[in-house]
Amino acid sequence: MYKLTQKYITIIFILSFIMISFVLYQNEFLLNMFILFLVLVAFYMIVIGFFKKDKAFKEANITLDNKVLERTKKLNYLNKKLQTSIGDLSKTKKDLLTAEKMASLGELVSSVTHEISSPLGVSITASSHLNHLASELISSYEKEVMSQDEFENFLQKVKSLSEILMLNLSNTKNLVGSFKNIAVDQAIEDIRVFNVKDYILEILLAVNGITKNTKIQILFSCDDDVLMQSYPGFFSQILTNFINNSVLHGFEENEEGEIHISVFNANKNIKLVYSDNGKGIKEENKEKVFEQYFTTRKGEGGTGLGLHIIKQIINEELNGSIRLNKKEKGVEFLVIIPKNI
Repeated sequence: MYKLTQKYITIIFILSFIMISFVLYQNEFLLNMFILFLVLVAFYMIVIGFFKKDKAFKEANITLDNKVLERTKKLNYLNKKLQTSIGDLSKTKKDLLTAEKMASLGELVSSVTHEISSPLGVSITASSHLNHLASELISSYEKEVMSQDEFENFLQKVKSLSEILMLNLSNTKNLVGSFKNIAVDQAIEDIRVFNVKDYILEILLAVNGITKNTKIQILFSCDDDVLMQSYPGFFSQILTNFINNSVLHGFEENEEGEIHISVFNANKNIKLVYSDNGKGIKEENKEKVFEQYFTTRKGEGGTGLGLHIIKQIINEELNGSIRLNKKEKGVEFLVIIPKNI
């Protein structure tokens, strides 16, 4: 209906225009006036069109400005949420590192406690026996019944017991000293210069309790003059975690095995190769060992944080790298760490 009406209006307009043109053609003045009228109408339409476009442009600008302002507010809100999330993530990451560090320190405490109990027990027994011999000697002296043979026998026993005491107390002192150095390094996290071989020997002495009741032997090799200016506490955490993993995951109970720790001088870096000849890692799990929360011992105390955090420490704290090498039996990790941070 609308299209039909529009068609009739157009026809009427054309016929009207033809009739007006014919009339105006007979009168030159009217024709000029009509042309002027058309020019004015055209000018008016152009001006009206311009103002309408200007108004529409301004309205569009206002709408666009409002949209931009609204989206800017949304972006600012999302940016704040993102910053908060990043802050929470950084805090969580730091908490995880701290938790793993405390877990590693807990392992050291347990190991050292176990190690100290043995030499202390021997020392207490030896000192008790020495005290008993001294009491007998005093009694014999007071009764004036002590013979030369008894006195010489007493001196031999005292010498033997003194050697036992010195050996065991010296071992205890060394063990406590090693634990103190490692514990302080893990707690303070300061950069300092240390001899790699000496420090690893201290670590192995401190963690001896972890492997003492197993049939696993630790074999270690390193040049004498390898020095590092780095975080020794992180270094200790890495090795403690490796050894723990081997004992917990690599070998069955009472199974004989070997752990090899080799450190090589590599110009500006050190190259640490850690390996064992245990069960190894299944092929389908090799790409997942560094993933967060991945563990093959869920429900048995495994958290899946150990190797993930160790990789974070090596990559982010020590500026190094770690990879799992191919090995026919057992596992082998290659760790490369700069000597100077």
